[in-house]
Amino acid sequence: MVGRQFIDPHVQNDMKTWPFKIESDKAGRPLIVVKNKRFSPEEVTAEVLKHLKKLAENHLKRSVTKAVITVPTYFNNRQREATRQSALLAGLEVLQIINEPTAAAMPYSLRWKNEEKTIISVFNFGGRTFDVTILKTKLSSTNATDYQSSPATSREDGNVQIQYGESRLQILQTGGDTHLGGDSCNNAMVLHCAETFRQQHGIQLLKVDDRNTGAHNVQQDMRRLRRLKNACEKAKIILTSESSVTVEVERIHGYLDLNVHITRSEFERMDEQLFQKTIDIVRKTIQGASLNPGDITDVLMVGGSSKIPRVRKLLQDFVKLPILDINQQVDIQEAVVTGAAIQACVLDPVFTKHLPLRRDIQPFSVGMKSNWGKMAVIIPRNTKIPCECSKTFTHVHKNRNYNNFHFYIGEEEIAESNIFLKTMKLEGIPPVPGDLRIITVQMKIDTNGVLNVTVSIRMGPSSTLTIQDCRGRYSDEDLGTL
Repeated sequence: MVGRQFIDPHVQNDMKTWPFKIESDKAGRPLIVVKNKRFSPEEVTAEVLKHLKKLAENHLKRSVTKAVITVPTYFNNRQREATRQSALLAGLEVLQIINEPTAAAMPYSLRWKNEEKTIISVFNFGGRTFDVTILKTKLSSTNATDYQSSPATSREDGNVQIQYGESRLQILQTGGDTHLGGDSCNNAMVLHCAETFRQQHGIQLLKVDDRNTGAHNVQQDMRRLRRLKNACEKAKIILTSESSVTVEVERIHGYLDLNVHITRSEFERMDEQLFQKTIDIVRKTIQGASLNPGDITDVLMVGGSSKIPRVRKLLQDFVKLPILDINQQVDIQEAVVTGAAIQACVLDPVFTKHLPLRRDIQPFSVGMKSNWGKMAVIIPRNTKIPCECSKTFTHVHKNRNYNNFHFYIGEEEIAESNIFLKTMKLEGIPPVPGDLRIITVQMKIDTNGVLNVTVSIRMGPSSTLTIQDCRGRYSDEDLGTL
């Protein structure tokens, strides 16, 4: 929900299985309703960060004001900026935002030997999202100071210029789905239990909303759904080590209890399509890196859902490795946060050499809408970040001294089929013979994945506008109010 609008299809679909009410504010942003109080997703996230900040301060016996935050690989610029705003509300300065699979690989990389050269697939299957990242060890300098101060190398592809440096963790390809995770498994079990209860007692636990045929109106009994989802999540965890489990919820309807026996085989059949989808994403990501499954030397399993035996078996068969246990030295649940702590050390010049340095990549192509409505890519997908790219366009402007530029992220050929970022209006364009103007668009993505865009005119008075943050959420005034 963070960084999304209320009408976003993902938000609308997820509302059916959320045990709380969602409303829209005047700007079309979702609000979470709790006891007649309304909170934005950024405010809720900020409360979580405040709690974590307090825990850290109690442990360290000192004030904590800065943080490195991890996000799913496929978080777009709006979602990353919304995360940053949440941190500001919690009183934290964000030093860097890094992708979760990259962070997960960092604690494991501390155990590398100098002579080792490996290609790692990070399989990050969490509660709400799924990410897969292909990394290659690149044993160059591991001195953080050298990395930060070394000059960047450059590459020129036609009229697209990309600048980047070197790093030890070389990311080859990323893939993922922001709506594929353990919660999807929980929802499948909830529906199974509700249907079993209906067959046993003739009572519909999840009412059908007449306004949307087939959709479950979970708003009618939030507490009932919350209790059932909690019981199903516990059952799912038990099934990672046991062959069967009974989902039990006392007095779920009047004086009736819910008791549904589920075997591991039944659970796997419920979610086989979801599990196969993770393997499809792994396949496409490996192909995107110009590799074969047999080229993967190690697999790093991260996230609670990666403990599911069926998931591990499918992945093991696909990459043809005898066993998936390389991360036994790194706790599955702690790998990502440990990586964030390591990255915080890398950013601190007080700390030492021999820490794993990493360079993330931009998971989506970034571009603008052309005169013909197509997506003119300026920063290609999987470009290493931070990066700087520029491209020159010829535009026709008849009888006007301004032009609107529309920016998007995504891989679709038609610009409007991608995710819209923002519109920039460039004014003060001077008249020229033939009404042809040469426009240069420059884009920069910093280490946090935040996009900056500058549009300027060639041949004539300089007129440059810059999109600093691509926020799309809250202004500084809004943040002050929150």
